[in-house]
Amino acid sequence: MSNFVSIDFPIRCTPPKPLQQRSEELKKKLERFESQYKPPVYTGPEDRVDHSPQLEAATRSILTTGATTAYGALNGLLLGGALTMCGASASTATAAMTLCAGVGFLVGISLNRP
Repeated sequence: MSNFVSIDFPIRCTPPKPLQQRSEELKKKLERFESQYKPPVYTGPEDRVDHSPQLEAATRSILTTGATTAYGALNGLLLGGALTMCGASASTATAAMTLCAGVGFLVGISLNRP
């Protein structure tokens, strides 16, 4: 035996509104919304930017440390490549790159000491 499921759709008791009446209601809702809506006032970028000396010093510190670390890593990559070309093992080249990147990082930190 099989079970049948019947789905009853609701029947509208009231006929649909005419299109003209619906559009007028929507216009009224839109006018009401527009009268209540206040767009945000743009005050300019100067209100959001923090030009404090502490922020500038921190930004400069981060950029300098990042730049010297990247420079050290690049030098390490060149040194590792040169060592590999001369017959050194991959672990030796990797160690050279890691050491150069670490030295670059330490130089960047030491440049920003107060």
